Formats: sequence, C-alpha cells, structure tokens
Amino acid sequence: MKKKSFLLLAVLMLVVPFMGSSQEEEKAEDHSYKPMQLKLNEDGSKYLRIIT
Repeated sequence: MKKKSFLLLAVLMLVVPFMGSSQEEEKAEDHSYKPMQLKLNEDGSKYLRIIT
C-alpha cells in the first residue's frame, strides 16, 4: 500500500506542472491589428489598404 501511494505521488508530481503550462500558451496569442496594404506606385505614397 505504501509503495502504491508513493508511486502515485511521484507520478502526480511529474505530471501536474506540465498540465498548467499548456494554459499559458493559449493566452499568449497575438491579436494585434495588421492591415493588408497594396502599393499603387513605387515610392508608396499611393496605396490601397484592405481591412479584414
């Protein structure tokens, strides 16, 4: 019984820290605004911006 409890405790100590790290990756998404831009001339003074 003691051996099973120790084994279960050891497995939980190894698995639990990795379960929490997967939630941090989901929060790190970048939702910044980046419009698509089509330049109509070479110097870029005239352009068409597409908002998506």
